[in-house]
Amino acid sequence: MKSAHIMLDICEAYALEFDLNFTNNPGSKIKSKCILFKNKASTLHMNVKPILRLAGIELPWTVKASHLGHLLCNDMTDNEDVWQRRNKFISRANNVVSNFSGLNYKLKLLALQTYCTSFYGSTLWNFGCSAITGLDTAWNIAIRKLLHLPYNAHTRFLPAMSNSTHPSVQCHNRFLKFVKLCTESNNSIVRSIIKNAKTSVLTSIGFNLQFICNRYNISVTKIMDNFSQMRTTILLSEQPCKH
Repeated sequence: MKSAHIMLDICEAYALEFDLNFTNNPGSKIKSKCILFKNKASTLHMNVKPILRLAGIELPWTVKASHLGHLLCNDMTDNEDVWQRRNKFISRANNVVSNFSGLNYKLKLLALQTYCTSFYGSTLWNFGCSAITGLDTAWNIAIRKLLHLPYNAHTRFLPAMSNSTHPSVQCHNRFLKFVKLCTESNNSIVRSIIKNAKTSVLTSIGFNLQFICNRYNISVTKIMDNFSQMRTTILLSEQPCKH
């Protein structure tokens, strides 16, 4: 915990230098929290949490916290964050269905795509998390409602009928664009980090690349050599077969 104390000391020194104040009223909500991140295989346990203070305020320990719109959990999984995005998508999609009911289907689909599928931060999700399937299911239901399709309309045909793709596929494409931008970054540190991350499945970047390769039957080499062609392959994989 020595490094944590040093970090807090730096924050306090910065606040003092630039005349900043931290909220220290007893009844106020403290935004700063402490989390012990560990995966399922970790044997690290802290039954007695050390006391960390910021400007004299004792910081609380928690198992999850919101940061820049994301829900960070101490088990290092993305399920709760994805479920939170799923719930927001359902709420916004229902608003689109009710508020734009009088428009033609093209405009309603455009509204759904524009207002409901930002999924900010999805480029860093672990695509192996089970909650992403729930996001796709919510999208299927929304498309059926918008197009007035029966509840048992086959999910295989929904992307073609809506001229769109499932949220999981949209996230895969955004992830690839993110990797491409980092790979071509002018910042040498960013290029170095992404280069090392791509070569190890122990990182989220490396795992997601391998996940995409397995799902769409393409190679990592093809991903690195030709992003535009590979992204087209992913989009085409959503289209139903012609009979």
